[in-house]
Amino acid sequence: MIVKQYHLSRFMGGAEEQCWLLATELVRRGWDVHYASEMGKRAEPRVQDGVFLHPLPDSGGVSNGSRAAVGRLLTEVDPHVVYSRSFDAYAGYTLLEAPDHCFRIWAAAMATDGFVLRRLNEWRRLLPWMSFLRRLPAQCYALSLARRGIGRADLITAQKHDHAEDLRASGRECIVLRNWQPAVPEHKVQRHDPGQVTVLWAGSLKSWKRPEIFLELAHRCRDLDVELVMVGRAQEPRYEVLLANAGSSIPRFRYEGAVPVSEIGGVFARAHLLVCTSLSEGYPNTFIHAWLHGVGVVSLNIDPENLLSERGLGVVATTVDELEGAVRELVGDRERRLGLAQRGRAFALEEHDLVRIVDRLESILAHRGVTVPFRGPR
Repeated sequence: MIVKQYHLSRFMGGAEEQCWLLATELVRRGWDVHYASEMGKRAEPRVQDGVFLHPLPDSGGVSNGSRAAVGRLLTEVDPHVVYSRSFDAYAGYTLLEAPDHCFRIWAAAMATDGFVLRRLNEWRRLLPWMSFLRRLPAQCYALSLARRGIGRADLITAQKHDHAEDLRASGRECIVLRNWQPAVPEHKVQRHDPGQVTVLWAGSLKSWKRPEIFLELAHRCRDLDVELVMVGRAQEPRYEVLLANAGSSIPRFRYEGAVPVSEIGGVFARAHLLVCTSLSEGYPNTFIHAWLHGVGVVSLNIDPENLLSERGLGVVATTVDELEGAVRELVGDRERRLGLAQRGRAFALEEHDLVRIVDRLESILAHRGVTVPFRGPR
């Protein structure tokens, strides 16, 4: 049973995408999978892609939700395994309320997951001071619950080696399981043929993703023969105004709005470069999408495990001027762009393949005494 505050139908975040990919892959392998979330006014049916969906009471955007509702559901479903991918009250509820016989998995998603002070410091950087103070009591409660819940986890996973090392140093045994994505066939990979280049920005439009920097980049690059595309749902009203102004003032800029997960592969297949402007990230799913589709990555400061700078999987800029320079150079240099894309794809196929990673997860569960559905040779 997977418990996450939101389902992809309500919020298309990276953690939600990872949870849903895991759910549907496990169904394919013969597991009975249940997914509990605040689903809002989602209509019937309550089964999607073979996954049983369970609505939780809506918290109105406050992360603390209902512990009683989670507990009742866990008692009703009585799962053999629970999976939580967050550092919030829902992680605490899930791991604390799970039946005693249940195997508990906690997956760290963001770089601050597992560390209360780091998370609070990050929120302090991202939120206006008064907003931070108003939310502080509820967030401290949620983080304390999460920390208690993690203490009951039978398996802790992290996306990155440095995060896993930090968790181990804090006394928590941890293994690295990379984020997963289905393999992308060669005929859907960007070939970087001569012609107009498409520069993509993808993600939820909210303050810590800093989409306004991409809009500034688009304005600076208006002299280039490039297509500048932004996809994602606007989470804050101010971005709707900025997007409307950009659409009317920047040549060849296009905002495509929220894109269903089932269609996101097509968006990346048409792109040549992906630009990341986030202030903070764990291990961006957009990087994996880009690498698998042969799309070059250009990032403002975000460089998980120094993979971009040291392994040549992308270009890292430290200022907006450097970001603009990198985009301009790669737009004009097909061979360098293609080299980035090829290295990124080779890495992603090796490190981020959904089937291979879930094989490993099942092996770990079987070794720990969890009954895994029998399947004959594939």
